[in-house]
Amino acid sequence: MTLEEERERGARAKAILSEPIVIETFDVIRAKYFDAWRTSGEADSKLREHYFALFNAVDEFEQHLTSVLKSGEMAIQQMK
Repeated sequence: MTLEEERERGARAKAILSEPIVIETFDVIRAKYFDAWRTSGEADSKLREHYFALFNAVDEFEQHLTSVLKSGEMAIQQMK
């Protein structure tokens, strides 16, 4: 991938991460999964594991976008 492509991907990731509806969506989904995990029954370990995995998947999704953003920022620095 070229530096220009990295820069463009980073710019798109930044736009996504700064979009208010995306920020709200991450917050709502995290709260939903956390609450479902927290209120699951003590005997239902599979359900708790499921919600825990979903909660972590949201973080992984956001972390990937953040990584793309940072790669774009580094590309900008290398292009200077």
